[in-house]
Amino acid sequence: MPLEYEHLAATEVVSVNKNSSQLVIPPREEMEVLHRLAMRGNMRRINQHADHLVLLDQRYGSFAEKLRSLTKEYRSEAILEFVEQHWEHRE
Repeated sequence: MPLEYEHLAATEVVSVNKNSSQLVIPPREEMEVLHRLAMRGNMRRINQHADHLVLLDQRYGSFAEKLRSLTKEYRSEAILEFVEQHWEHRE
């Protein structure tokens, strides 16, 4: 049971828009990986990491889907901004 508590403590939920959609933010370690990939502009690896996040926890699905939509449009600056914005919520 303590493992489950640790996992839940490492997860943060952020309200995304006025419709009260919830975005579950991945743990710091995952955000660090995404930040490195975003700094490099590696769309393929960002997309793969989005898939990895959903395998870790289905609650990251909305977060991963946003990453995927930005990679499809090859919006590297927007991805970096998105990751940094949500990384700040974790600090």
